[in-house]
Amino acid sequence: MYYYVLAVLVLLLSSLWMFPIAVFQFLLRLLVFFSPFKQKSIKLEDGKHCAYVEKGGKKSSKVTVLLLHGFTASYVAYLELGKMFPKSYHVIAVDWLNHGNSTQVKQLVTVEDVVNFIHMFVKETGLLGRKLHIVGHSTGGFVAVHYAIKHPQECASISLLSPLGVLTNVVLELNSFCSPKNNKEFEELLSIVYNGKPKMLPPILMNAARLHRCSMAESHAQVYNGFIKDAKFSTDDMKKISNIPSILIWGDDDRLLPSDVGVKFFKEHSQQTEIHVLKGSGHMFIETDVKKVLDLLNCWFEKNSV
Repeated sequence: MYYYVLAVLVLLLSSLWMFPIAVFQFLLRLLVFFSPFKQKSIKLEDGKHCAYVEKGGKKSSKVTVLLLHGFTASYVAYLELGKMFPKSYHVIAVDWLNHGNSTQVKQLVTVEDVVNFIHMFVKETGLLGRKLHIVGHSTGGFVAVHYAIKHPQECASISLLSPLGVLTNVVLELNSFCSPKNNKEFEELLSIVYNGKPKMLPPILMNAARLHRCSMAESHAQVYNGFIKDAKFSTDDMKKISNIPSILIWGDDDRLLPSDVGVKFFKEHSQQTEIHVLKGSGHMFIETDVKKVLDLLNCWFEKNSV
């Protein structure tokens, strides 16, 4: 038995060395396999396909939660939080356009493109007519607001977690963010995003994760140049969502999108939004401070479900 285990380990390490991206993708699939979620993909009406994970069913649930990840992320970012929602919830996390396992296009991607992509997904999965609790982290929060503006009748509520769209002086060094040239540069990036508390991987897995990120760099650049670099909420945007229940959650130690400017903006321009600031939390609190977020969202969904 010992020799079999050793042989498997040698095979895995060899594969990581020779095919790091493929092995890393396989490991991500294993994360889903050992979670309560089912991994799925659906073809949309325009021929694109949308990858997503789903837990529970719409027929037996009064609460449907649609989770939208941030820039360069995927539905994997929500696995830990999503699995802890009550079993009575219907929970879906999607890979939106040019991210994860969904369709990658070679032209610039606008926020309207992403909104339309998600709306086609909602139609194809039979969710039209059902009020959705839309949760958006970072860039996903910017997308969530624009989805609510275009399709208010579909939204039971919107939850904005450290959303992009309120800071005008955030400029990413795109190459190092999307395509770090070595593990040290990648670790420095993770330290910023995870507030100095990243889940560090062994060097060989860290390298595989970095190469996987680099393999998506061109697709991610189309999104950044398409709308992220100029993303900004307007006062009119806030007025258009004023009739939709909204909650803002932000970490007070966010090193990527600082909370003070964001919270001030929502207090001034979206006074109906319920605001929570998480002490000691950084940008990726959906992974590092799951319990705090879970408690807030559970109360929020119950309060805003019919």
